[in-house]
Amino acid sequence: MRLTPILVAACALLVDCSSQRFAPIPASIDPAKVPQQRVEMTARKYEFTPSEVHVKQGTLVTLVVESVEGTHGIALADFGIDEPLPLGEKKTIRFYAAEKGEIPFKCSHFCGTGHFSMKGKFIVE
Repeated sequence: MRLTPILVAACALLVDCSSQRFAPIPASIDPAKVPQQRVEMTARKYEFTPSEVHVKQGTLVTLVVESVEGTHGIALADFGIDEPLPLGEKKTIRFYAAEKGEIPFKCSHFCGTGHFSMKGKFIVE
């Protein structure tokens, strides 16, 4: 049990959710009054599909992601989001794309030799 804090710290370094820049859904927006986009995604060794998603600035994004092979996780550090993705379970993640640019995401559960290349991005236009 003495290793638990060390493992937690190591995982935090790998995921790096400490770089949160935005609230997932700012209190200043009314979700019912902004454009919305639903994105369905799958996770498998060692890729997210799709790995690149285009959204318009000012859109509330609803990401529905499911692992179809193995256990994974998905981290969007800009929003402080880190969700486990157990095999066969769909997870719904919502965030507001306030600024133009790229929002990177990556696998946050070590899944094997290709883990560190398992990543993607939302491109906010």
